[in-house]
Amino acid sequence: MVSPEVHWQFIRTELANERTFLAWVRTTLSMFSIGFAMLKVEQINKPDDLPWYDLLVGLLFCSTAFLCAVVGVQRYFAVKDGLSATIGIVKDFDRIDIRYIAVILIAIMVAALARVLACIIL
Repeated sequence: MVSPEVHWQFIRTELANERTFLAWVRTTLSMFSIGFAMLKVEQINKPDDLPWYDLLVGLLFCSTAFLCAVVGVQRYFAVKDGLSATIGIVKDFDRIDIRYIAVILIAIMVAALARVLACIIL
């Protein structure tokens, strides 16, 4: 009986791709945390008067975090598609799909930013 050949280099590359995606997630969360904290702390200290530069820097951090999330997801799927084209289908090894993590991450960021902006505007 012949066992199917295992392409360990592709499995290692897929796992490295996931680790890289998680590094993008970590960077995204760090940048968003900084922006969110700048917006929220300034709002607590001076609820009626948020200086325009604090608002600008906080929003820049939050928008850059969104950009990081988009680039990380796009890069992950580009590498995964490249692997799929090389060896056919790449198995997910019974792990949670990255799409779910990306959707949850972006939903949390949108909800938090909407909450802060609603407090600033109203």
